Amino acid sequence: MLGSRVGALLRRSTKTLTLISRDLRGSPRVYSHEHPLLSNPSRFAVSEPCERCFLSRYSSFSAFRSLPKSLSGQSSRKMSTSATLLNKTRTDVTNAGLKLLVTKGPHAQKVVGIWLFGCAAWVFSLVVLGGVTRLTRSGLSMTDWKFTGALPPLSEDQWRLEFEKYQQSPEYKRVNRGMNMEDFKFIYWMEYAHRMWGRALGVVFAVPFAYFLAKGYITRQLGVRLSALFALGAGQGLIGWWMVKSGLEV
Repeated sequence: MLGSRVGALLRRSTKTLTLISRDLRGSPRVYSHEHPLLSNPSRFAVSEPCERCFLSRYSSFSAFRSLPKSLSGQSSRKMSTSATLLNKTRTDVTNAGLKLLVTKGPHAQKVVGIWLFGCAAWVFSLVVLGGVTRLTRSGLSMTDWKFTGALPPLSEDQWRLEFEKYQQSPEYKRVNRGMNMEDFKFIYWMEYAHRMWGRALGVVFAVPFAYFLAKGYITRQLGVRLSALFALGAGQGLIGWWMVKSGLEV
């Protein structure tokens, strides 16, 4: 049904176009009795304003289609340029700050940076070791606290003497009553390692610090900050001594 209608419409259109072409070529044929559309041939002509309107709309559509691509390309280029400039600015600021705190060239900056990073890692390991010492209740196993430290027991008599001192402490009487010598040696070594590791951190920090100051690697501003950090570390050591002393006197 639909196919027959389309076919009839196409035949009529073909016939009409044939008649129009004959008329344009000067044929004397009269087609007033033909299809009604032939009575007004201007219907098939496209007006000039309409043509200009169509062209303007098509050009506007083409410009609209090309607009996002150009804008996206410009935006991506601007974003990449801004990111590059931002990273460069951050790097310049970091290098400038490092140069203000450490002098004597790149070699001095590298050496001081490695030293500070090593001290920070040492502090972290000391915190971990201190936590293990606290959890194993090893903090009061050494009844004597000396600033410079001392050698651990090297003979059985020395171990027996240290164990007898620990047996007089409140912690042994309240918590570890009945502890044998092997268990005492374990908690003693834990506390001994914790104390000596903290003393070693003080040496690792103080000796290079004095050397860098003498060489002029560190500016006064950084020297004041590092001196404050060293004072805090020494204060932490004094607090540890006070806690051990008070725990043994309870």
